[in-house]
Amino acid sequence: MVATLSPSRVETWTTCPRKFWFSNVARVPGQTWAHFTVGNAVHRALRDWFELPRMSRTRAEAQALVRRHWRSSGFRDSAQAEHWQGLSGAMVWHYVEGLDPAWEPVSRERFLGTIMAGVPVNGQIDRLDDDPEEPGALVVVDYKTGSSVPSTQTVRSSLALAIYARIVQDRLRRSCLRVELHHVPSGTVSSWQHSAESLERQCRRVRELITEIASALSAWATSAKDQDALDALFPAQPSPLCGYCDGWSQCAAGQARCAQRQPWDALADSRGDGAELEGLP
Repeated sequence: MVATLSPSRVETWTTCPRKFWFSNVARVPGQTWAHFTVGNAVHRALRDWFELPRMSRTRAEAQALVRRHWRSSGFRDSAQAEHWQGLSGAMVWHYVEGLDPAWEPVSRERFLGTIMAGVPVNGQIDRLDDDPEEPGALVVVDYKTGSSVPSTQTVRSSLALAIYARIVQDRLRRSCLRVELHHVPSGTVSSWQHSAESLERQCRRVRELITEIASALSAWATSAKDQDALDALFPAQPSPLCGYCDGWSQCAAGQARCAQRQPWDALADSRGDGAELEGLP
C-alpha cells in the first residue's frame, strides 16, 4: 500500500507508470537537470521577494535573490550557467515588476495535505492569492519557467492544480475554484475557474488514479518482481519525454523511443545564447 502521494506523483503515473516505478519504487538516482536548477532558483527568489521591504524590491534585489539560490548544476559549462543565472534574474524582475507594489499574496510555498481515496496526498503550493472576484475565496498559483506558455486547456485539465484546490478547501476551509499557471519568463497568466462540479470531476479522476497506484504497488509487493510483473503493473508509455527520464538507461522502451538527452537540453535555448528571451529587460 502506498504511504503517501503528491500531485506530481499522480501526474507522473498518468504520463508513464514505468517512470513512476523508477522514481518511487526502484528509487533510481535522479539526474541533475539544468532546467530544474533554473526553476528552483526562480521559485525560491519569488518566494523570498515578498519578504523584502517594499522599498527594497528592486531589479538588483531580484538578481541578488537568484544568485543566493543559484546552483551551477546540470549546465554544459560555467559560461552557460552564468548566462542562465543572468536570464533567471531577468525573468524574476520582469515578472515582479508587473505586480502592484501594494499587493501581497496570502501565502507562499504553503505545504498542505489531505486524504484522497484513503491515501495521504501532500503538496507544496507555490502561492495562494485572494480571489478578486469572490470575497473569502482563494486562488492557487503555480509558477512555470519553461519555454512553452501554458494554455487555458492545460490549466483546465491539470490534475495537480485540481488536487491543490481540493487540499486548500479541505485544510483551510475556504472556497478555492480558481487555478492559475504563471509563466514567469513571459509574465503570462493562464487561468481556469472551476465550478464545484468540474472540480469534483477532476478529483474523482484523481481518486481513481490513486486507487490504481495503490493496487499496482500492492500487487508488486507480492509479485515475483520480475520483468513480467513490471510490464504488467508498471507499463512503459514511450514518448518524446523518455530522453529526460532518470530511468532511461534501464528502460528498453524508452531507449527505442528516443536518445537520452543532455542535462541542459530542456533549457529554452540549449545553445545558451538567450535569443528566446531577448525581450526581457
